[in-house]
Amino acid sequence: MSDLFPIYQLTEEMKVVTDRPKQLKGVLNKSWYEHPELGLCLFKAATSPRMPIPNVRNDWSEKVVYEISKLLDLPAARYEFALAWNEERQRFIEGSLSIDCLPSGFESIAGGDFLTNSIRDYETSYPSSYSVENVLTSLLQNEVGCPQNWAGIPGIARATDLFVGYLALDAVCTGVDRHPNNWEVMLGDGRLDLVPSFDHGSSLGGNLSESTRATIAASDFDPNLMKSAFWNNAGRVNPIQAFEIAANIYPDAAKIWLERLIQIDLDRIEAIFDRVPDERISPLAAKFAQDLLEANRDRILSNFERWGSCI
Repeated sequence: MSDLFPIYQLTEEMKVVTDRPKQLKGVLNKSWYEHPELGLCLFKAATSPRMPIPNVRNDWSEKVVYEISKLLDLPAARYEFALAWNEERQRFIEGSLSIDCLPSGFESIAGGDFLTNSIRDYETSYPSSYSVENVLTSLLQNEVGCPQNWAGIPGIARATDLFVGYLALDAVCTGVDRHPNNWEVMLGDGRLDLVPSFDHGSSLGGNLSESTRATIAASDFDPNLMKSAFWNNAGRVNPIQAFEIAANIYPDAAKIWLERLIQIDLDRIEAIFDRVPDERISPLAAKFAQDLLEANRDRILSNFERWGSCI
């Protein structure tokens, strides 16, 4: 197919060192590059021998969720497919790149650090203190705004409203990895803004084995089998529950994001998957992910039928 998503090549000469080492943490190998067309970007390998389940890859899920975020008009870091030269292996390795979305002169604050400085006893009570309520409280109390370079949506005026949208994205995509270092606040020009959403590789069953996808229908997949990083009094919650908690706190924002979820045409979702190169995703992974998206959307809308104006 001629309309496949492009694959960008990153050479050893493009590699750079930055003052943001936290972004290099994680199971997958990562490196910063200065691409002549894309600018500063972070490469993440698609696979790693350190992954708990062998032979899984999540470069495709990074790209697909980014494309879905565009359908929702949700600010997210831009992801592209990439090949990066590995000097040790003397070959290019597959992965994804995310284009740096931090404006010049701004510094980023990881969510965990932000919560430590905003919520009493957050650090000593972690991980149970990592709750949707605490995140939204910290954003509200510190008057955090939306990204300045985001076009915006009517009715979404503050970071609290926008974070509800991040949780809506997680809910429909089964995004399980929004832990305290997978969202950030940026400081600059005398203000605090929420950083666009990033790091969605664990979404859409990206970390599931092929055997799991083959034996469990996505429509029957129990959401509680894939918990989010958020907690409530009963323990960790799944992504749909996390969105519901936020919706109870900010119902007006939730309605806006629900309306956008409803408007997503499943044919457009299929078109996104059709553009993923065959070597980046298996037919089974593509089918499971699309079925999971449809099942999640149905679950979310069913749970919110009490908001009849949205359905």
